[in-house]
Amino acid sequence: MSELVQRKFQGIIEATKKDVSLTKGVFRVTSEMDEHVRVKNTARDFEFIADEPEALAGTNLGPNPVEYLLASLGSCQVITYQVVASLKGIQLNNVKVETKGNIDWRGFLGIDENVRPGYHKIEVETIIDSDESPERIQELIKEVEARCPVLDNLINTVKVESKISIVNEKNPVV
Repeated sequence: MSELVQRKFQGIIEATKKDVSLTKGVFRVTSEMDEHVRVKNTARDFEFIADEPEALAGTNLGPNPVEYLLASLGSCQVITYQVVASLKGIQLNNVKVETKGNIDWRGFLGIDENVRPGYHKIEVETIIDSDESPERIQELIKEVEARCPVLDNLINTVKVESKISIVNEKNPVV
């Protein structure tokens, strides 16, 4: 169990009990077109590439967006396990999450409007290495499944508001 994780998150919990406004946050990512189907992304001070394999007109310089979705879920699960375990005093030796997404490209390609363009199923396998009792691990699993933000975003409907700005110097939009 990480003492740093426990100390940091216990401090956050105590501070937010006094000032609930500290619980509100906004994350931002900017994604911009690059060569072929490659995309430059910026989040905080980090830059990362989303790309497709060469078979899908990409340059294979990074995971594609649906792979990032799986990585987001797996990463968030591992982080949530670390945080919840540290706050509950549960010792973890290791947590590994393997995710697999099943997709039918006909939706994305516009071949069949009855097929979703995204995953139709995501499978998650979590391997927990711990010397804790099975009861404590089951309690941890239940908490993580209830508190993982990315899992929550995937399971529950999230309102998405789009604003489109069109820039056209040859034919200005009025």
